[in-house]
Amino acid sequence: FYYPQSSTHDSLFINIMRVVYPELINTSAKIIRSQKPELLERFKNDGYLLIDTLENRIPSDMPEKERIALIRINENNLLKRTEQFSNSYFSYTIKRSVHKGLSDNAKGKLGTMYNHPLPFPSNGNQKKFREELKTGLRRRKFVTLEDDIVIL
Repeated sequence: FYYPQSSTHDSLFINIMRVVYPELINTSAKIIRSQKPELLERFKNDGYLLIDTLENRIPSDMPEKERIALIRINENNLLKRTEQFSNSYFSYTIKRSVHKGLSDNAKGKLGTMYNHPLPFPSNGNQKKFREELKTGLRRRKFVTLEDDIVIL
């Protein structure tokens, strides 16, 4: 997500940018990628942050049951990495295995959490991801106003 030089496998970045910055909805992935350093800076300055549940990559071929167990075992590390933030933020889990892997206790410590996982934006889930994220932002008192997301 945060690698400015990435030119592939960045559907999460592309699709988050298209929701958070609606003026990019019809912009090609190539153009969005070319603006990645500026968009990442804007994303940060606008108060957004994406944190991986685990610090190390999960092998893509790992069965979901094992992913869930790995996330549960390591949730204290995630909580430690997020304790510097106040609990006055909204959080979203991306992928069902992440949502299932986090205990209710952990979810309660991760700000105000959207009540279900967002699908990962790949393999045909891009549109569903964008719709869910947009719905989630609106439900958490973010509103779309004149192509900008404004916090109420």
